[in-house]
Parts: sequence; C-alpha cells; structure tokens
Amino acid sequence: MKHNTRLFLVFLTILSLAISGASVVGFIDFSKQSTPILQQSDTTAPTITFLNPSADETVGDIVTIYFNATDDSAITEYQILIDNVVVAENVTIYQWDTYNVTSGQHTIEAQATDAFGNVGSASITVTVDSNYESGVWKLLNYNIWETGRNPLWKEAVKEENPDIFVAVETGGWTSENDPELVEILNEFNTYFSDETPYDVRVTKPVSVTDGQAIFSRFPIVEFNQISTLTLDDGTKIKPAHDFLDAVVEIGSMYVHVVVTHYRCCSDSSGAPQRQRLADTIGILNYFDELGDVPIIYAGDFNSFSPVDTNNPDLAPNDLALGDEPISILLNSSDPRASQKHQFIDVYRELNPYNPGYTYIDPFYQSRIDYIFVNQYFFDALINSTTGETPSGKVGSDHLPVNAWFNMDWRSYDLRPPVSPHGLNGTVLNSTAFQLTWNENTENDLAYYLVYRNDTVVANQTQTVFNDTGLTPDLIYRYEITAVDTSGNEGVKSNPLMVNTSRGILTKPGAPILSITPDEGKLVLNWTIPDTGGLPIEKVYILRGGRETGPFKLYATTTGSSFVDSSVYPEITYYYKIVAVNFLGKSPESNLVSAAPLKPAGEPGENTTTDEGTSFVSFSSVYFIIPLAMIPILARRYRKA
Repeated sequence: MKHNTRLFLVFLTILSLAISGASVVGFIDFSKQSTPILQQSDTTAPTITFLNPSADETVGDIVTIYFNATDDSAITEYQILIDNVVVAENVTIYQWDTYNVTSGQHTIEAQATDAFGNVGSASITVTVDSNYESGVWKLLNYNIWETGRNPLWKEAVKEENPDIFVAVETGGWTSENDPELVEILNEFNTYFSDETPYDVRVTKPVSVTDGQAIFSRFPIVEFNQISTLTLDDGTKIKPAHDFLDAVVEIGSMYVHVVVTHYRCCSDSSGAPQRQRLADTIGILNYFDELGDVPIIYAGDFNSFSPVDTNNPDLAPNDLALGDEPISILLNSSDPRASQKHQFIDVYRELNPYNPGYTYIDPFYQSRIDYIFVNQYFFDALINSTTGETPSGKVGSDHLPVNAWFNMDWRSYDLRPPVSPHGLNGTVLNSTAFQLTWNENTENDLAYYLVYRNDTVVANQTQTVFNDTGLTPDLIYRYEITAVDTSGNEGVKSNPLMVNTSRGILTKPGAPILSITPDEGKLVLNWTIPDTGGLPIEKVYILRGGRETGPFKLYATTTGSSFVDSSVYPEITYYYKIVAVNFLGKSPESNLVSAAPLKPAGEPGENTTTDEGTSFVSFSSVYFIIPLAMIPILARRYRKA
C-alpha cells in the first residue's frame, strides 16, 4: 500500500511539473516549482543539452541562449556563464546582448545542480561578429474578413511581401492540413519562389470570425493555442477567442509572436468591454510568466488607443469601444500592467500625427488593429503603414498594418524621422503663399523637403517657406518630409490645401441641424456655415435610439434635407449629421430628436421631443403593437 502511494505521489508531482511548465511554452523558471519527492541518494549529475545557439555558430546582436537539463532527482539551481562569468541564475533562457562584446570566440557554459549537490555542466564555443547583420524584415497584421470573403486579400499579402504574416478571422481553416489553407500556402510560396518558403500554423477555431494563423519564413520553433487565461486574483477565464503564440527564430533571437482577436462591439450591458479588459489582464499575466523574452503582440483589438482618443485629429467618431485595454497595455505604471515588459504601439510611435485608420466602414473608420512590441524592439523599428497597397485598400473590411524591423540597428540607421506636423500658412498675395510647420526634434535631422503637388520645390533646414509665382484661383497641395543625416526620408505630412484667391482649404465646419415631426415621418434640415472652401460631397445621417447612442450610419445624401419615413409613432429618434468635402469629415452637428406624428384621426396625442426627452424602450412599445407586427418592425428597425 505504501509503495502504491509513493508511486501515485511521484506521478502527481511529474504531472504538476508538466502542467506548470506548459504555461510558459517550455521556458521554465524552476525556482518557482513546488518541491518534488527526492530519491534517498543520487550521485549522477544533471545532463545539459544546448538548444540555441549551436556550437561553433557565428552570432551577433541579441542571442537567445536556451538549454534543457534533465536529472533523476530535482534540479534546484541553474547558472549561465559567459567566459566564466555568471550572467544569469535559476533560468534556462537568457538574452545575450553582444553589441559591446569583442569580436572573436567566446565560451557559453550552462550549469545545473540537483538536490544532492551534483553539478552538471556543458559548454559551447561561438564566434561573435561585431558586423553581424540579422537583416531587415517585415511583419504584416491583417484581419482577412471571415477567412477571406474577398479573394483580393491574397493580392494584398503578395503586394506587401512580409517575412511574417499574421492573419485574424481564419476560422474556415481547421488545421494546417486544411485543403484551402494548403492551397493558399502553395500559392504564396509559388508566387514568392525566390524567397524562403512560408511555414504556417493555425489555431483550431469555432466560427468563421474566430481563429488566427501565422505564416513565417523564419523557423517556427514552438506553437501554442492559449485557451485559458489567469486573472490577477487567480481566476481562470476563457478568452473571447483563443490566442496564438508562436516562438519564431529570427536571427539569433527566439521571439514570441502572439496574435489576438478581442471581442467586438459594445452594448448597454458592458459585457464586450469587460471581456476585452479581462482578456488583456490575462494575456499580460501570461507574458509575465514567459519571463524576459522578446514579444510581438498583434491582431484585431476592437479597442482604441488612449493616444488617439485624447487627440481630436486622431480620434474615431464613436468612442463606444473604449480605450482601457490599450491603456493598460501601454501604461507600465498601471497596477494591472505587465510587471516584466514595456510595450509600445509601433504605428503610433512612428506616425504620431497620422490617423492610420484600419477599420474602413464609410463612417466609423477607426484604428483598432495594432502591432505592439516589447523592449527588445524599441530601437529596431524602421517604419509602419496601414493599407498602403492597392489591394490592401479593398481586400477586407480592415486595412492591413505592417512594420519593418532592423535587427542590426546599432550598426546602421534605417529609421527615418517622423513626418512634420502643424502645417499652416498665410496667403501673401494672389500669386504667393507662406508655408510654416513645427520643427522636428530628432537629433540626426538634416533637412526638410517641401512638396507642391507631389513635386519637390525646396530643400531647406528652416521651417518657413515662401512659394511665389503661383497662379491665382488654383488649388495647390503642400506636403513636408524630414530627412536625417543617414539619408532616410520620412513619411509625408498631412497635406495642406491652398487657393491663393480663397485661402487655406479645410474640412467642413460643424453643420447646424433641425428636425420637424410630421405624420409618419421626420424631416431633417441643416445648414453648413463653413464648407472649408470646397464643395460638400456628401452628408452622413446618423440615427440612434437614445440620447447617448450608439449612433449608426443610417443614410447618405448630397442635399440639404432628409425625410425619414422608416419611423413609428410615439418612438423618439435621435439624429446627428456629418458633412464631407474633399479633405474629409466635419465635426458632428448638434443632436436633435423627435417622435413622428400619428396619422390624423388615430386616437391619442401627438408628441414631439427634444434632447432631454427620456428614451422610450422598444420593450414597452411591443405591448401596444399587435404581435404579428413585431417581426416586421424588428426587421425595419434593424436596418438603422
């Protein structure tokens, strides 16, 4: 009986170690493991196997030192030594920065000590090359819309030519052997026949909007589907969509590429918002369990950045999705944030003044797809764009987001200055205009290029430019770029449109909206006091069921009035409008509301409302509508 009990306890111990080890994708800090049952005596030292780097390999930049150790009894201590100097303890993975290491041969030694004091060791020799170049590579993040509803998404990937491509909404692909996925993989590898072939991994999905995949030209060392997260209080939760975690070997680094798809939308219950928040806290705890490792975190976050929502030039039109998840991710002082990692938003870091929208609904365009990186990549960033290729603009309901990385950033500079901002100016006369902008702050700034209608008209260090010899009553578009001392030219600034006869052309000002109730309809009228000097191309009608929204894009018109006949008596409707000219959208108009009048002769009183009127819920209206009408009413209202 005692013998069976001991065997059972040993089994439980091994199972416990296996389970706890799985949560950190094989990179285990054994100092945190529970104490196992020990043998009574052991004279055999642990056996150590190096997994990375290989013996006699030439390395540079950041090198991932990674080894395994096995022993008949418990291992109680680990050490990693470089040239006989201890650089890490009680871990089996270490990121070695070779930038300040002399070129030539160096010895890496790993040691493991078991509970009986037996010390096992293994060593390898590598050659550090100070001119080592891991190279420049590109990552693409793309929500491909229900496993590629629009086949042009594949053309977008071909146009981008990424080294790593992470896809969201891949739910039609059930495994790496899925026939459609195999066909797509072969299509990509045939198209890029002169490149290293892609390997692919995919999470097992539950719907067409679920699932993520990674296509990588770099070796995929490990792959995990994360279906359970742990909150700060120890509670286990199921994320809205399982996460993808692929360990990719890039140069000498082992990088965790983690992909997510947060729950969509918002409602009055707040459930979607709470789910996104919980998933964020859970995945940050997972990152902390991984330890000090390089992480790239990308996907469709269905959340806004606090940087965007605090800037009216970047903010989306509807803030209902909220920005708390991204705030926690980026704010390391938040108690819910990662305790071991700092993250930055790659696109916003490199493009602080451009909106960079990734969701391309005609009105509710916003930036909800991101690439975040931790501290290992802060200085390796080169550039980031959204939807810059022809097919990328139309291949999905999202735009792809990309990022370029320079893994030898300390040897040569490929990162350009940010685009200049604050463009403004003054009409000097009918043939001359003075352009001004804010000064860039980069230490390596060399000069600015001034573009007029896509042609360079000036190369200068000053932030003022006088353009003369213009033609009266013509529209001119000005853009500025910054160039650094390494010759890297940044992205063009937001354009400034000028007509010397009419001044600076802008987006429209806020319209002034009014509403008049009528029998079975509501009549909207508006004026646009400031058209920005350009014709109004369209007006968006936004309608909602309560004062606080949400407001949906209901109709588009080119006129100055709109009649809404898809309304029901005694129900209050709320409206706002937005005007659009060539340069973009106006601020939202004032809010108006009313209930349509009943047809003459029907019993009851007609009522009109204003912004302060309480919302009449549809559940209460159903009591006075014949049951046979409910499906019809629901169908008609859903169109709003």
